[in-house]
Amino acid sequence: MPEYKINDVDFFAEANLTEPARTDAEAYLIDGQPAYSTLEKGNRAEVTVKNPLGIQYQFVPIDNNIVIRRNNGEMESTCDGMIHYGEKRNVFFVELKDRSGKDWISKAVGHMGFAFAGQ
Repeated sequence: MPEYKINDVDFFAEANLTEPARTDAEAYLIDGQPAYSTLEKGNRAEVTVKNPLGIQYQFVPIDNNIVIRRNNGEMESTCDGMIHYGEKRNVFFVELKDRSGKDWISKAVGHMGFAFAGQ
């Protein structure tokens, strides 16, 4: 599993791109260890990715795929993954959460914070 300091993360490094690029009209993101995309809906589908224009995109798992350490050496809490398209110019970070639990919004926001704060 690739390991980075928080200021040196390369989400697009070959070792991190564990899934193929897709052009499918519909795919599903599953919260696993790590999260992944699939064409089979099943009963664990967390998010439906709708792509009616057939644009090429790629899901990149982050949690349990890329180790990110803070400057003090501690592991950073990360989101589940990201989707990118358009020559890597458009990036969406994804946090998959079971919404039946308490405080799921604050937990999701906490996992997303690393991407924007660069602590």
